[in-house]
Amino acid sequence: MKKVFLVIIVGVLLSSTALYSLSRSPIKKGSLLVGGGLDISSFSGNLFEDSEGSGFDVTINPRCQYFIANGVALGGEINIDFNNQTDYELFGLGLGPVIRYFYSNNLYMYPYLEAGLVTSYYTVEDTVDYARTDLSFSAGNIFMVNPYIGIDVQAKYAIRLKFPENGEKKTGSILSLL
Repeated sequence: MKKVFLVIIVGVLLSSTALYSLSRSPIKKGSLLVGGGLDISSFSGNLFEDSEGSGFDVTINPRCQYFIANGVALGGEINIDFNNQTDYELFGLGLGPVIRYFYSNNLYMYPYLEAGLVTSYYTVEDTVDYARTDLSFSAGNIFMVNPYIGIDVQAKYAIRLKFPENGEKKTGSILSLL
């Protein structure tokens, strides 16, 4: 009888702790997740099919997500991409939906899985050159600095479809650590 009573008390304490931490959680229903990323790359050589020499790439991707349920955020991402290569400059603008699922509730770390579909349009010298669609899958963790600010670290795998104006579809995949 003492063991049953002890198990009930421990169960009540653990569940009340989980409920208390969920009530203080930034990933509860109705919360807003605002963030983004900045990627600056420099490259050279003949790794890239459409370029010779060297260049650099700057990508900014602001995002906003709304928690439709505890631990489930739905929102969008904007990609702004500027690429300067030896023989041309390229500018891209993209938009698409993103869904993120947080599978643990800890006050200091929030691991998650994410999926997104972003379509971008790229121009070279003021004409639309091609469209690109990225289907991405990510796993990551937000490390909380304080109750309102966190550092987001993720690994991302993207399947890329590129549709140039000449109709020649190209595919590829990208693995990145952000």
